[in-house]
Formats: sequence, structure tokens, C-alpha cells
Amino acid sequence: MAGLVWAGSAAAKASWTRAETKHFIFYSSGKPAELEDFAIETEKFDAMLRLRFNIPQDEIVNRLTIYVLPHGEDVATLKGVPKSGLEGFYQASAEGSFAVTNRDKPAGQYDGSGQQVLFHEYTHHFFARYLPNAYPVWLFEGFAEYYSTTTFKKDGTFTVGSPVWNRAYGLVEGKPMPIRDVLFKGLEGLDRAQTDIFYGRSWLLTHKLMSSPEGLKTLDSYIADLGHGLDPKEAAQKDFGDLDALDQAVEKEERTGLPMFVSKLPISFDPGYSAVELDDAQSRLVELQLQRRAQDDKHGALEGLRALAADYPDRPEILFELAEAEYEVARHGEEEAEKTGLAAADAAIDRVLALDPKHVRANILKAQVMLDRKGPDATDDDFAASRKYLVKANRADPNDPLPLYLYYRSYADIGVKPPAIALDGLSQSFERAKEVVDFRVALAFALAGEGRFDEAIQLTGFLVNDPHGAAQGRQIMDELLQMKQNFAKHEVDPADDADAPGGKEVTGKAG
Repeated sequence: MAGLVWAGSAAAKASWTRAETKHFIFYSSGKPAELEDFAIETEKFDAMLRLRFNIPQDEIVNRLTIYVLPHGEDVATLKGVPKSGLEGFYQASAEGSFAVTNRDKPAGQYDGSGQQVLFHEYTHHFFARYLPNAYPVWLFEGFAEYYSTTTFKKDGTFTVGSPVWNRAYGLVEGKPMPIRDVLFKGLEGLDRAQTDIFYGRSWLLTHKLMSSPEGLKTLDSYIADLGHGLDPKEAAQKDFGDLDALDQAVEKEERTGLPMFVSKLPISFDPGYSAVELDDAQSRLVELQLQRRAQDDKHGALEGLRALAADYPDRPEILFELAEAEYEVARHGEEEAEKTGLAAADAAIDRVLALDPKHVRANILKAQVMLDRKGPDATDDDFAASRKYLVKANRADPNDPLPLYLYYRSYADIGVKPPAIALDGLSQSFERAKEVVDFRVALAFALAGEGRFDEAIQLTGFLVNDPHGAAQGRQIMDELLQMKQNFAKHEVDPADDADAPGGKEVTGKAG
């Protein structure tokens, strides 16, 4: 990969900078001054979204981590899909949500930029955390495209709704996509060219609806109808009316020009920017951490982390990443490999805790590994011992949602009704990271277990429309509806329902 070494070897030359702002943690191998501009623009963007959607500042800030690579092609290579056109992505995770973008500048009018890619991905994160309604795929992507071209002037004023020029070719030269296909078929089965057209048409429809008071009213009604469970086709017919006429109106908007919103007042924001240049070990660690988190095959990251830990045997942050990689590889290995890997992970964790007993994530991982090493032979005493590590992690950082989630699961996973304090902790974990599917699903089943089916079903509506997990969302929704039906028919205790696990881990390892 150009400019980056993903093998974690001693030959790695990239020097990384870590920057912190109020809502973000950035890692970049570019120039520190360039990163500062990038970070401040992103804080402005967050402030703009909060202003537009009336979202107050968080009492507890759970910051998004953003990795900024040199070029869009580096992102595609990282994900193992070179030449695919992938220039950035966002991943919600119990370990900590993150986004990857690039610092490319547009070469011409019809090119996007790394900042635009990040604005698109951050819009996904913002909506998932703060506005988790039942958005269909076209609107979820349409919102991200619409806001991605936001620009800020030096005086702080901003423009929203500028054309997404990099979609122009697909819209003009590609095969027309009927608005019915955009509304009802989504991304399933589309090739790269068709996907580009889908994004463009979704953006045009969203732009049209966002550009007038009448359109906004229609859009609000449509979102509300979907949230109340109305069939998507019925909701579209009710709120949009004649879909052929809507199709023509969108095409007319494309031909005649798109109105933009230009602010009269400057955006108010407090970036709180600070940055530090990382040393060689830290720079190598960032690359290997990103490799571990972004790639499906963890073996390459594991080998690099083993080499790095051998070079720096007394650095807790390096040993912890090694433990994470050992654990992740072990959990996907055969029985003997799993045993060996879990033992290696446990040994690395013990080294971390010997150096830093209050290391939050090491205490969390210790709780997980000790139970996995016991497997089905784990006793109540083993679970009680693991909870002590989770409590220790929570005391070290009360704002970290992961120990709260795992504490709840430590009861639910063995069929024991979690105490009220565990359910309260699960609710807190969800409030701090609503974008994390595992937290949402666990809370939905926990609420169902309390007989609060309507709340549980409402939580799951967001998943049914997830562009990347709709099938899983529908399965979870069906289980909750079946639980509700069983309860109504037999008046059973929801917690005793065979379909009520109390909490599901839907992505394998938490994170």
C-alpha cells in the first residue's frame, strides 16, 4: 500500500499523528497542519448536523475514531478490494465505532474528496446514534449524499445541498433507474454501476424533499409512517402520491438545477483541538490496529503485533493489541488452535495488567477470555469472577459502554435473570452508543423479557432497514413478534419464553 506498511515490520517509515477534538479522535500519517484543518472541518460538520436536527451536545462524549489514509485506493487495498472504488467506510462496533477515509483532494469538478467521503460516513454514524428511525436504504444513503457536499467558509457560514458531482456520470450516462426501484428494491443485487446510479437517484429524491417546506413535511410524514410499521409501498403511496409523477419531478430537478441552503450566520462550535506526533512504535501500532479492526482475516495483524511486542515487551498498549488479535484469531480457529490462542491471549492480558492494573479494556478482555477458556464447563463461580473484572473496568472508566453490556450478558447468557442494576447498565450502554447493533438487540430482548414488547419492537425497526443487515433485522423482528404473540396467547412470563434469550450477540465477538 502506497505510503503505508501493513505488515508491522521494523521497516515501517510512516509517522502518524493522533489528534483529539470534542467529538473525534483522528489518526493520520499526513502533515499535522493538514490534519488540523481536516479535524476542524469535521467538528464544524458535527455542529451543523446538531443545529439542523436540534441535537444537543452530549453530556458524556463517546468519540468516534477516524483513520485518515493518504489516498482512496489505500482504503480499498486495506479492505482487500483494490481497484473497487471504495474510498472510505464506517463500522459501528462495541469495541468502539470508527471510520476510515482518505485525504485526497478533487482533481476536477466531477471528483469527490476525502473530506466528502468522511462527511458521508459520519452522517451514517450521526443518524444511527442520534436519529435512529426506520429509514429505508434509499433515504439512509440519500441523507448521507445530501450532506456530504457541505462546505464552510472562513467566516463560519456554510452551504448545504451542493451537487454531488461524482454521481453525475452515472445519472447522465447510466441506464435510468425507476423511482419505484429506488424506493422498494434497495441495493440488493446491484453491480457497481447500478449502485452508483442508486446512490445518485437516492440523493436527487432526498434533495428534492429537503428543498421545500412541503417536501420536508412529506418526508416527516413518510418517516413517521414507516416508524409506525406501515408497509413501505403503502407509506410511499400515501405520502408521495403518484409515483410516476414523482419520477418525472425528480428528473426535472436533475435537469433544471438543485437549490442549496446557505446559512446567514456562522456555525458555533468548540473544536478543543490538540495533537501529538506518535513515535515509531506507536505509529506501527496504529497501522496494525487498523489492520486488525478493518480486515476479516486477522492473521496478518497478529503476526505483526507479535513482532512489535517482541521489540517493545513493556508497552501495555502494544501488549493489549496483541491480546485482542490473539483472542480474535483463536475464536475463529479449530479446537486445539483455539485453546492455544486463548492461552496466548490470556498471557498477554496478564502482562498488561501487571504493568497497568486499571487498564480498562484489558480488564474487559480478561473477563471474556477466562470464560472462553472454561467453555461449557464454566461455573457460577467462574462467571462471578469474570464480573469482578467488568466491575473493575467500569470503575476505571464509568463512561465506557462495553463493560456495562457484558455485565448484563454475563447473566443473560446462562439463563439467569439479570438484576435490575444489570438492566440499567445495559440501557446506559445503548444510550452511549446507539449505533452498535449488539447493544440494541440485547436491550430489545431485555425489554421483551420484561413484557415491554412495543418498546422492543420499536428499537428493532432501525435494523430492519439497515442497508447491510436487513435480513438479520427481519429475523430479530420476527422473533420479537413471536414472543409477543406467545405472551398474548398463553400469558406466559416473557422471561420464560423459549424465544427470549435475554440478549443476543449478533456479530460474533462483542465488537
